[in-house]
Amino acid sequence: MNAKYGDCSVNATVCWANNVTNQLMDWGFNAAGGWTARSVQTARTNFSYIHLLQLASTWSQHENGWMQNDFFGETWENEVYARARAQIAPRMNDANLVGWWTDNEISFTGADAVAFLNTYLCVLEDGPGRRRLIRLLHDLYDDESSPQRCHDDDDDDD
Repeated sequence: MNAKYGDCSVNATVCWANNVTNQLMDWGFNAAGGWTARSVQTARTNFSYIHLLQLASTWSQHENGWMQNDFFGETWENEVYARARAQIAPRMNDANLVGWWTDNEISFTGADAVAFLNTYLCVLEDGPGRRRLIRLLHDLYDDESSPQRCHDDDDDDD
């Protein structure tokens, strides 16, 4: 194994990252994407990378499958700015940095939609997001306290 990968007994992560980067370069890759391990992104001085900015949340903020944030609140906006500064500033002069990738998509379908609605209506304290959701429900349904039908632009009965 040492003949193929070198001595990895000192720092296995660095050894692994160097070997992965070398293999990628042998295959013709010249950059690492946003989801690539940071140790691979920085293993070589001639290997470009894209940094994944985690702005909307971090994995530790997920509870019961949904982020417990009010996306319309000033607190969340300030947290996003702070996360951006903390992640961008140290990389501003990195010649290998190609650019930025932001978070993953947020799903608003299926079970995620139910969790999202539950978070805003039942978990978060009254705030800007909850008030906007109630306004939206009021606009979509005849009565926000008991939605009976969905809003349909093609409905000629109204």
